[in-house]
Amino acid sequence: MGLRSTRHSTIAARPLGFAFGVLLAVVVGGFLIFNPGGPAPPVPITPLSVFVWDPPTATVMPTITRWPVVVRPALAPAASAPGATPTPLMVVTPAPTRTPTPLMVVRAGHGGPVVRRQPNEHSLALSGLYLDTYLPVYAQQVDAQGVRWYQVRLWGTLTGWIRADQTETGDPPPPTPSLATGGSPAAPAQATPSQVYPLIAQGMTTDAVNLRSGPNVATDSLKVLDPNTPLQVRAWQTDNQPTVWYQSVVNGQTGWVWAGAVSLITPRPGQVRLAGQPIWSSVAGKGMWLPSPLLAMADPDAVVAAANALGLTHIYLEVGDSRRGFYGKNGIDRLLPAAHRANLKVIGWVLTSLSDLPNDVALSTSIASYRTPGGDRLDGLAPDIEENMDATDVAAFSQILRAKLGTSYLIVGVIYPVGTWTGQRHPVAATLSHSFNALAPMAYWHDTSRPYTAAAVASFIRHSVADIHNAVGDSTYPVAVIGQTYDAFSRDGTGPNNPTGSEITTMLQAARQAGAIGVSLFQWGTTTPAEWNALKALEWGRS
Repeated sequence: MGLRSTRHSTIAARPLGFAFGVLLAVVVGGFLIFNPGGPAPPVPITPLSVFVWDPPTATVMPTITRWPVVVRPALAPAASAPGATPTPLMVVTPAPTRTPTPLMVVRAGHGGPVVRRQPNEHSLALSGLYLDTYLPVYAQQVDAQGVRWYQVRLWGTLTGWIRADQTETGDPPPPTPSLATGGSPAAPAQATPSQVYPLIAQGMTTDAVNLRSGPNVATDSLKVLDPNTPLQVRAWQTDNQPTVWYQSVVNGQTGWVWAGAVSLITPRPGQVRLAGQPIWSSVAGKGMWLPSPLLAMADPDAVVAAANALGLTHIYLEVGDSRRGFYGKNGIDRLLPAAHRANLKVIGWVLTSLSDLPNDVALSTSIASYRTPGGDRLDGLAPDIEENMDATDVAAFSQILRAKLGTSYLIVGVIYPVGTWTGQRHPVAATLSHSFNALAPMAYWHDTSRPYTAAAVASFIRHSVADIHNAVGDSTYPVAVIGQTYDAFSRDGTGPNNPTGSEITTMLQAARQAGAIGVSLFQWGTTTPAEWNALKALEWGRS
């Protein structure tokens, strides 16, 4: 799902007509979304000198194009100060179980459209809306000031009112093409070696590798370690490539070992249990991806009320990325208390570029350890790995993060589907399965502007699960499929090329039949009424 401040992304080219995954190139509210890919076997790395491994020469990774970010005003009230009297839980009117046929369907227009509880400007705001959000209309009335209001259904569940002059009819116009800037990408700057970071872990060499006097290939080799040599890791550092090195103790001798030839030892993450339940149970069942800009415009109690009415068990909440840091504290403070009162799990979603591993490790650990003023903390972390997918960097990041957070903290890895072009070129699933408790493939099939048959959707989703099981060599490894509810060809994420309601129904059913532990949809702000209805109709809890 690529999200960057949200949404990461771009539409990657794929060799197959039924392409998998859109690097989520949608610009909803300030978000960039994700992307996927297709076939090309990994290129084996040739060990240096007599099969003794040291880091290979760094290669320049292609730049990922992303759509422009749209900044949206934060319409939601500020979070209460610590110690303040808590606001009573809002009672939201759910839409009737059997709703009549809408009078019409409108779209949110420009100018900061807001859905309110009652048809007047002084009524409580349920949520601001992304441009072009579709809303079914069930009634209308004119207030004392002569303003016409439409009664609408928000997020497929809540009844609210929006000013008619804040809406438009018909499908949105196509996006305006952007002009190519041209030019060649700049060569990467030489990195500065990082400081030494403490790390206590047990490891094992995976190949013959040098134990060196320092964290750099230019330092002296103290000895050559055989494959399967146990070592005690005491610290880590990146060199000027930047490549990770582990300071290790081997039979009483201290030196530095290239991280690409070391595997840190951890219990099988997919089988960890807490209080008698699988650690991944927090992401079992149905979930949604909630971008930070949308939460800033929404009442968190309305979000939770909708989640309950939809039968959701969890929400992936955007909280940070490598470039802007941990910017989601306010969203966590606002959403977590209401979510936890309703037994709704919240997973922190962070886009990790892996261009600066010390920064990404520090960012991820700070998010995982953060507590709200009331003591709530996230129920897990979902690092989104779709930029730098170098095997050594991915392995080092995932292993160090696991060592830092311990074995009892839920980590879900967001990746491209294994069978796509990108997934085959960068096979990270097996590597991440050694440290992460579950994997969430961005199974975005709707990357051309045409309808898809149920058979095509079901096949793609089933392969998204089976391919991970095959890659990790374990048919029971937890997979939580991410489906799409956005139009990759629209100006703001919603449009006529959103998947249909029947496609979403097929996707949900196929994921469950394929053995996924759960499913989620990307993303909240661009989901159409038909997609909300399909999500609500399928029952899928944590058990």
